[in-house]
Amino acid sequence: TSRIQRLKLLKNEEFNLNDIREAVRNLYQKTMKKIQVIFYEGTKNLPDRILTEFSLWKKECIFDSKTELYTMTLYYSSYDEKEILIRLLSYGAYIKISSEEDDNYVCEELKRRVKLQRDKFQIRDLER
Repeated sequence: TSRIQRLKLLKNEEFNLNDIREAVRNLYQKTMKKIQVIFYEGTKNLPDRILTEFSLWKKECIFDSKTELYTMTLYYSSYDEKEILIRLLSYGAYIKISSEEDDNYVCEELKRRVKLQRDKFQIRDLER
């Protein structure tokens, strides 16, 4: 069955696509965040995997041939923070994350989750 239960046509109201686009653009600008993801190429073809994984978001990626490090700056809306966090967590110790923002949710939540996991391992070791 359809989820639309009822439809009512409103008189004298117009839908202006340009107004909606501008409102979305303004909302995106107000909620814009960025984070840096640093990684080596390694044996797991990380550059290709990470750039594909985050293809939905704007990003810049730079390769430093001296250090052989990739630095990807990822731009995203604060509405996407949990999605970004979950995707980054899947790379584990293969990536390093940093942010210039003091209150970046993704960085803080990542630190909290890693600390929680470490504490759980320590408790398990003590139980043995």
